[in-house]
Parts: sequence; structure tokens; C-alpha cells
Amino acid sequence: AGTAYVRPQGDRAYMEVPLSSDGDAALSTSLPARFARAGGIEYYAVVESGGESLTLPPGGPAAPHRATVVPSWIDVELGAHRFGAATAPDRRIASARWGRGDRELGLDTGPEQARIGPSAFDVPGDGSVVVLDQVNRRLAVFKRGGGAVRHVPIPFSGGEGDLAVERDGTVHVLDEGGTARRGPVVRTFGAAGDLRSSIPLAARSADMLRLGPDGQVARSRQARLFGGGEEVLVRASPNEARFALVRGDKAVRSWRVAGETTLGEVQLAEPYGNGLLVVLREWTETEAEFSVLELTPSGLRRSFSVERAEWAESGPLSRFRLDGDSLYQLRSAPSGVEIVAFDLGGTR
Repeated sequence: AGTAYVRPQGDRAYMEVPLSSDGDAALSTSLPARFARAGGIEYYAVVESGGESLTLPPGGPAAPHRATVVPSWIDVELGAHRFGAATAPDRRIASARWGRGDRELGLDTGPEQARIGPSAFDVPGDGSVVVLDQVNRRLAVFKRGGGAVRHVPIPFSGGEGDLAVERDGTVHVLDEGGTARRGPVVRTFGAAGDLRSSIPLAARSADMLRLGPDGQVARSRQARLFGGGEEVLVRASPNEARFALVRGDKAVRSWRVAGETTLGEVQLAEPYGNGLLVVLREWTETEAEFSVLELTPSGLRRSFSVERAEWAESGPLSRFRLDGDSLYQLRSAPSGVEIVAFDLGGTR
């Protein structure tokens, strides 16, 4: 049994709505039409099971789920993906061999475990690249033009994580907890490597850490917030991926992407020009590549394929970064790791 607490986006008061069981594992309800006319809803639920009460999401009224009503979609049909025709990178930004030395990045491997390499990277805008070398429990800073690599020791629990770097050098690291199962935590380090804060997350797991438009890390939200009040919502399945560009309480532009090839995770979806730049995986049982899509109000403007180049595992959503008109990718191979860039052609 359960109760949902629902409000139109922009309202302060929640309406209490009983949830009904479908006889299986789901609880549901029907809402009055006025909620759809509002453009979206915010909600949380309290579920009773086995004498225990559970609030979903854990933040309850302070951090509810949000659903956006999308009035129409721009349909994009990809067809069957053509494997083996990936675009070569335009530039190599940084590279490193496997190991623990100054110009090396850590690799965790064994006979009965997956190969785990650097979890994530970021490009703070000054021409440098910061890599989360979590196997060696450090950050590796590759300066523009090469030269010595600066290492910043950090605590890390093991497994994978993510990071986001501010333009002043402040680094935020997501440590998802590894095998310790202590839950994810976000640690903030100054440019010199000093630990400024350590904040445990309420969620039991976390995959992605990104900066908000004001350069700060805020509370978790279901949409990615950008400058100008724009938010990007993503909903993906093996059959289609849906993207909505939201301003205020309204979806101002939305795309539905589908094709004949199975879709995997969405690596990146960010405002670009008057639409979105999207990176998603297309795969079969024997092959996989990433597809880069430029979505505009008229549909798909252009697309190209990128090799997956993931010999070692990294963070699940941390292989790509967009900075200006350059798309960066973290790649791994038996010889080591490299960060490469694709020039998008100045379409912003």
C-alpha cells in the first residue's frame, strides 16, 4: 500500500493521492487533467510494506521526483548503424602508459575481474586535462603543451567514480564507495590538493557528477541544469532515447531518437547551437560504437561514429566531455590511456 504526494510544478502545496496495487509489484494512480496542463508535476511517495514505511525518493518533499509533460516530439530515425566507419580524432590531448610512474595511469586487473582504468576526466577550460586516476588514488593534471604531469594524492574507496573541475582549479570527486559499500560521497579539493569538504550522498548509488551553471555543485536533480535556465531531461531505453530541453516549467523542444540498432547508455546530452549535442552507444552482441548526434529544431543536422576504445572500464557516464566546439573522449587500449578531441566545426 502507499500514498503519493503530488503538486503541479511551481506550486507549494502537495495533494495527497492514494496508490492502488496492480496485483504485481507496481503501485499507481490517475491524476486530474489540471496536472497535465501545468506542464509537469513533482511528487514523492510513502510506501508501506511488511510493517515498514519507505519514502521514495529519500528526500521526500524537500527533493521530490519530477515529471515533465511533453506536448510533441521531433522524431529522429537513425536506421541501422554502420559499424567500422568511425571518425578519427582531430587531436590527441594527453596520453599515458599503464603503471604508477609520473606519466602513467593505474590499471586494476586480475584473472577473475574486469580491467579498471581511470574512471573519469574533465577539461576545466585552461587547456589542461584532469584525470581521476583512482587506482593510484590521485588526480593527474596534464598541462597544455605537454611537459611534466602534476599529481594530487586523494582518498578513494575503490571502484569507479567521477569528477568535475571548476575554472579556478577546484576539483569535486564522486567516490561511489567501491566494495566498502559505505555509499557515495563527494569530496572537494582546492587547486593545491587540500581537502575542503566531504559530503555523503543520500542515494545508495551515483554515476555522474557535473557542475551547475554558477560553477558550483548543488543538490542532486533529475535534470541537468545549464546557463540561461535551460535544463536537459533524458529518458533512454534499448528501443529509443528521448531528450527534452526545458525552460522554467515547460518543455520547449523535445526529440525522440530511434533506430534499427539497439541503443545503450546516453553518455552526453548538452545544449549546442539551437539544439542538443548527444553521444549515445549503439550496439549488437558482437559490436559497439558511440554515435554523436547534433539535434536541431528540424531534426538531425549531422552525425558521426566514434570508436568505443574502452579496453579498460571507466566510469559508466564519464567517457566524453564537451567544451566549446570540441568533444573530448577518454580512450584506453592495452598500451595505455589517451584523451582525444573531435572538432565540431564551430556551429555554436
